[in-house]
Amino acid sequence: MNQTAEKKGMSKGCLVGLIVGGVLLVIVILGVALTCVYKDDLLKMAAGEQIGQVKRTLVQDPVPGMDTVAFNAAADSFIIRMQHDSLDYDAYALFFKRIRELSADTLDSTKVVEIVEAMQEYFPDLEVPEVFPGAEESAPMDETEVTE
Repeated sequence: MNQTAEKKGMSKGCLVGLIVGGVLLVIVILGVALTCVYKDDLLKMAAGEQIGQVKRTLVQDPVPGMDTVAFNAAADSFIIRMQHDSLDYDAYALFFKRIRELSADTLDSTKVVEIVEAMQEYFPDLEVPEVFPGAEESAPMDETEVTE
């Protein structure tokens, strides 16, 4: 007669699966907790990286007529200001969405101006140098004006 011995406890595969699942659960819980604790720092870092990407893009493919030194100064002052001030989440969401949309494709002069305007809208008292010097002077004349 065949008698089978009853096994007691879980199989090794099931035990390993429970241990791996438990470790993954702890990692997920720690990730969520750290994200909640450092939410502001992560958001500030994301904005800094996005602005830094725009700076790197402008170095590799400069926009004609743009003062890259002035843009870099404006971007650096914006990043420093963002790191030291508290976040306004609603304004930040609009700002970050706008920056992501503008920097998704190739940058041209209008997109650079809109990026600078977005930085000024987020911090209205941020002093930004003119990134396109002489743009007002070289603006086309209104054709409805009568010249003598």
